[in-house]
Amino acid sequence: MLIIFSGSVAYAQLPEKNQASVFFQVSSDQLEKTIQLNPGDLVQIQVDPTTVFKGIVVSKVQTYQNLMTMVIQNTEDEGSRFQLCQQITNDKNFRFTGSIIREKNGVLVRLKKQGDQYHFESSDLEKTKPVCYPRG
Repeated sequence: MLIIFSGSVAYAQLPEKNQASVFFQVSSDQLEKTIQLNPGDLVQIQVDPTTVFKGIVVSKVQTYQNLMTMVIQNTEDEGSRFQLCQQITNDKNFRFTGSIIREKNGVLVRLKKQGDQYHFESSDLEKTKPVCYPRG
């Protein structure tokens, strides 16, 4: 299965370390479709207006009863991966967290929720804590 969120430009265009934040909205429907994929499935995720993360699902684990964690390895840049987590909250809703880590230049693009929308935002890898963990 291949899911394409939209557009297609080289992943190499992710921001360099310490560059200003980049925002791009992604719908919860798109995230729900992605978390349904299985190891070996291909995916393309639009992380900003000019950047697509192209990858293959390499793992999917039910970390806790209320937390599913997926790792997508970039197919164009071996040192880059997207970790997507889906948490089932106490009120039985879904909440997503995640990050794209580009090890060779220390870039981290985090998936964040603001109101009812999700977006990708760049951060400095050295100053950031892990993003996938269960919350009440």
